[in-house]
Amino acid sequence: MEGRRTGADAGPLVASFEREKGRVLRYFPGPWTNLTASQARFAYAWSLAVVEAIEAQSGLDAVDRLLDAERTEVSGEAPLHQALRTGFSGLDDITISYLRQTYLP
Repeated sequence: MEGRRTGADAGPLVASFEREKGRVLRYFPGPWTNLTASQARFAYAWSLAVVEAIEAQSGLDAVDRLLDAERTEVSGEAPLHQALRTGFSGLDDITISYLRQTYLP
């Protein structure tokens, strides 16, 4: 995958995740257009980290499967179960583990 990497955002993302006891994107209420600038920056950085983690663990095909499942499933967590065989907390754990292993010595 080409493009921007999480890099400098890894430390703040992990710290925020630990401080908030795992409270991440799914807890932002309402549409993205209602996010503050800092919430939008966090959401972007977290989303990027999630995609990187999925690709690192399961390959780019897993990202494609997730996007396909997102088009057909009704609930927010169902696409994760269908495409990646995990839920929100499992994806959070995968992402935090990836960030620690990849960016935080």
